[in-house]
Amino acid sequence: MTDTAVQTLKSVLDRADPNQIADALRQVKLGTILTPVSLDTGDLTGVEVNHIHLDPPALLVRSVRVVHTLTTDEPDIGEYLASDENATMSAASTANGPGVCKMDADGSKITFHNTVVRQAIIEYIPRPAVALTDVFVND
Repeated sequence: MTDTAVQTLKSVLDRADPNQIADALRQVKLGTILTPVSLDTGDLTGVEVNHIHLDPPALLVRSVRVVHTLTTDEPDIGEYLASDENATMSAASTANGPGVCKMDADGSKITFHNTVVRQAIIEYIPRPAVALTDVFVND
């Protein structure tokens, strides 16, 4: 009896077998991953949020900039670093550098400390359509 190793999308992509690579790239939607998203939330007046939903979800956030907030406090407006869910959030500050916001583990939401965001611009790389650890099914 021979056991066949389970092929994940990651292992298929790493091997780059010409007979499987096209199907694997189609499953992860390579074109989508290679096209950065620039999300401008526009004016969120009337919506009291301290978070922004990302669709498609993010694999990697390149930049986060809060343009307007409810209070228009200067410390809340500016650049933010997107960290994981365990980060200590802080406001942006021209004197002390960027603020820190949290990104959910699935990349679908960015949350700010206590800022009510009125407009933000977020640039990010979308995550693959399926997890690279999923079993590769050649269709």
